Amino acid sequence: ITSTASAVFAMVGVVVYAGILDKVVGAHLHGHPDLSVRAIWRVLPLGRLVAADVVLAVATLAGLALFVVPGVVIFTLWSLVGPLITIEDRSLGSAFRRSWQLVRPCFWLTLCLVTVPLQVEQAVLHAIHYTEIFEHPFVPAFLLNGLLGMVIGSVVGLVEVVLAYDLIARTDNRASVAKGHAP
Repeated sequence: ITSTASAVFAMVGVVVYAGILDKVVGAHLHGHPDLSVRAIWRVLPLGRLVAADVVLAVATLAGLALFVVPGVVIFTLWSLVGPLITIEDRSLGSAFRRSWQLVRPCFWLTLCLVTVPLQVEQAVLHAIHYTEIFEHPFVPAFLLNGLLGMVIGSVVGLVEVVLAYDLIARTDNRASVAKGHAP
């Protein structure tokens, strides 16, 4: 239970990070204004991103308490909440509903691109017995956690943002075709 809880709360910050990445990726991929780091912090809906981070972590933990599968499903379906808060300027509840709506038809793709890499990172970190390898395990554990978090977290965060933009475009194109407009 402690290991599962620590793994879930280790992912806190994923939503905020994805929101920050959207401001950078949006500028380069979609012609949004290129913002300085200071400007990003001013326009970032930090309160909503932090609240979404907490809700996602608690919901995932509750799902994992019911066995692993519900936790993985919840995390996957809500994994795009951070980018959606910043891309579409959504409220907390609206962003969770929209993530569910966008991910559901592409569940397996999102699972493979977002959830699995984060689970692999956590599995690697929990498989290492630092006390058996190092006399003073705190520093190596801290450094390895940070290194894996930077590498895998950076890639997954970027994938989340690009995937969110792609799924939004797909949904908009389908809605446009359904209304009889050319995409």
